[in-house]
This record gives sequence, C-alpha cells and structure tokens, in this order.
Amino acid sequence: MSVVEDVRQVIQDFLAPEVRALTARIDALEVKMDSRFEAFDARVSGRFESVNSRFDSFDTCLAGLEEKMISRFGSFETRLAGIEEGAALRHEILLAQLENIKGRLSLDYRLKKLEQSQEDSRA
Repeated sequence: MSVVEDVRQVIQDFLAPEVRALTARIDALEVKMDSRFEAFDARVSGRFESVNSRFDSFDTCLAGLEEKMISRFGSFETRLAGIEEGAALRHEILLAQLENIKGRLSLDYRLKKLEQSQEDSRA
C-alpha cells in the first residue's frame, strides 16, 4: 500500500465516523430547534390573538360610546335650538316693548298729548 492509501484509510477509519456522529448531532439539534421555534410561534400567535381580541372588544366598546355621545349631543343640540328660538322671540318682544316705551317718552309724543289736552280743555 502506498502512503496516500494509508492516509485515506486512516481518515476513513477515524474521521468518517466522527463526521457521521457530528452530522447526526447537527440533525438532532435542527429537529430540537425546529420544535422549539414551533412552540415559540404557537405561544406568540396565541398572545397576538389574545391581544387582538382585546383590541376588538375595546373597539366595540368605543363604538358604543361614540353612538351614545352622538345621540346625547343630538338631543342637546335640539334642546339648545329650542332655547335659542325662545330667546330670539323674547328678544323681539323686548325690542318691541322698548320701541313702544321710547315712543311714549319721546318729546313729540308728549307734545302732541299736551296740545291735545289743551284743545280738549278749551272746547
């Protein structure tokens, strides 16, 4: 046998089983890591589903509150419009009364009334 064949034989006898053993260990580690990653993915997915369901229920709650606020503000706006109409009507009445009082207190009106009373007393 030659030296090359002897070296080849030594490599095959000693290194080949070690390489096979290392390959087997690497395969086992890959399987183990795959199972751990799958478990981690399952846990994370479960947590995300839980968080998503909580956000969905929160969104539903907010939508309900929004509807209540809209209905309450709608009724408030209706009441406020009624109050504004009443205030505008009262304002017009007060303005008319002020004009009436202003007319009665005006000098022309008082003068006419005085002249009329003097004419009535002469007659």
